[in-house]
Amino acid sequence: MLKESIAIASMLMSSVAVSQADDEANRSKTSADWRSEKPFTVGAELGWFVFPISGAGARIGYNLNPNLNVGFRFAAGEWDASPLVSEGIYTTIDTFTLDASIVEVDAKWFVGNSFYWRVGLGQRQINSDISVTDQYDGTNITATLESTSSAVSIGLGNIWTLDSGLYLGGEWIAASIPLGSSFSSSVTSNAITDEDLRDLVEDMEEVSEDFGTVTTFGLATFLIGYQF
Repeated sequence: MLKESIAIASMLMSSVAVSQADDEANRSKTSADWRSEKPFTVGAELGWFVFPISGAGARIGYNLNPNLNVGFRFAAGEWDASPLVSEGIYTTIDTFTLDASIVEVDAKWFVGNSFYWRVGLGQRQINSDISVTDQYDGTNITATLESTSSAVSIGLGNIWTLDSGLYLGGEWIAASIPLGSSFSSSVTSNAITDEDLRDLVEDMEEVSEDFGTVTTFGLATFLIGYQF
């Protein structure tokens, strides 16, 4: 009986020791180790991906090795742009919004444990919805403006992976550099008789078109996801 008790106690102690060793091994693993063991990534992002337009996005990826992750990314958001233009004496800006979206394939090169550089290629689209009213004669203009660009994006950030597979991080700064762009507009009005109103719409068109041809920046985008 004593021998059996000793044997059982020894087995329990061995199991505990093995469990503790496994836990210790997991605790000592770095984010780079987890990228090697768990190649698939699915995540979300939230921040200013086309500053000052903020929004949310998603990304799926695959770790080719601990230092290289390739993926597909989508992000979209909206911003009230009415402060960018001035109203006339009798002119009211009912709506002037900018909404942006980015669809791209990208790659993240990890330097060390968590820091990465990102390079992407895809499409950036910035649209405007406009509604302007002349309070004097009731003239109303509505317009939809679309600016589409093929663009290269670059960014840098950090991603830390926990033992559970959850990862947290941030892309601290990014840039979207247009390679080429196109612009289209659709304007509807019951009548345009006011020069100030016409000039205001032209100003809005210029703002929207300019957004499509300039380099835009991302700032402080929060990243969260799961690695498996």
